[in-house]
Amino acid sequence: MEDKKYTLTCNEKQLRLIAKAVEMHSRAICGQIEESFSPPIHKELWKIYESRDEDSFFRKRAAVETLLNEVKREIWGYSPGQGGGIGYDDEADLGYEMYKQILHTFEKERQAECDKKGEEYSWNVHTSEPLKLTEEPFIKVSLDE
Repeated sequence: MEDKKYTLTCNEKQLRLIAKAVEMHSRAICGQIEESFSPPIHKELWKIYESRDEDSFFRKRAAVETLLNEVKREIWGYSPGQGGGIGYDDEADLGYEMYKQILHTFEKERQAECDKKGEEYSWNVHTSEPLKLTEEPFIKVSLDE
C-alpha cells in the first residue's frame, strides 16, 4: 500500500486539543481511564454543580470515579491506579508518539522564546525528543511563520 502523506493546518488551540484527544485515546486503550476520562468529566461536573454547592460536586465526582473504577476492573481487571502503558498496544504506542511529538514541539518553541528574551529555561518531560515506540515515522509538527 502506498504511504500517503497529509498536511493539517490548525492554530495552537486546535493543535493542543488534538494532542489531548490523542493522549486520551492512547490512555483509554491501556485502561488508564482515570487519566483519560476524569479531567473532562470533572470539568463538566464543576460547570454544572459549582453554582449549586461544592458538596454536590464532590459527591458526584466520587460517584463517577467509583463507576470508572468498576469499568476498569470489568474490562481490564485493573485496580484503581493500575493500567497498561508503553508496549501494551501498538495503536496506543503510536498515539503516545504523536501527542508527545506535538508537546515536544510546543516545548521547543517555549525554549526558543526564553532564549530570545534572555530568560532561564526550565527543562521538563517534553524537552527531550519523544521515545520512538513504533515503525511509523514521527509526525512532523512545525510553526508556520
